[in-house]
Amino acid sequence: MEDINYTDLREVLKAQVEETFNKRNTNFHRLGVNDINIIHEVIEKGEGVFNDLIKDLTSDQTLQQLIDDKCIDDIVERLVEYISKYDGTNVPPPSDEYDNWWGEYNRTISYLVWAYKTYGSC
Repeated sequence: MEDINYTDLREVLKAQVEETFNKRNTNFHRLGVNDINIIHEVIEKGEGVFNDLIKDLTSDQTLQQLIDDKCIDDIVERLVEYISKYDGTNVPPPSDEYDNWWGEYNRTISYLVWAYKTYGSC
């Protein structure tokens, strides 16, 4: 099991949160945790594999308030807190269409961080 590089994760999350705030016009759309690219990718591509994490993130009213208040550093730390809670979790990949890294939580997070740092998106 590879370790999650939390320094890189924080860097990517901060960049993505800032990018999300810069791209969205909050007058017409209330930002949510799933507007942050790496979280969106876990939700969309994970196909329910990481349901516990998704449920935690999307139901956290404190996190939503931090997003509403645009507290970038606090948002990043709250996200890291949730992500680290599932560190080391192994679950089956959602289907044969996905590489096996989707079944290993640490590799999934590490892949998404790497993809963003390398290509600017997942």
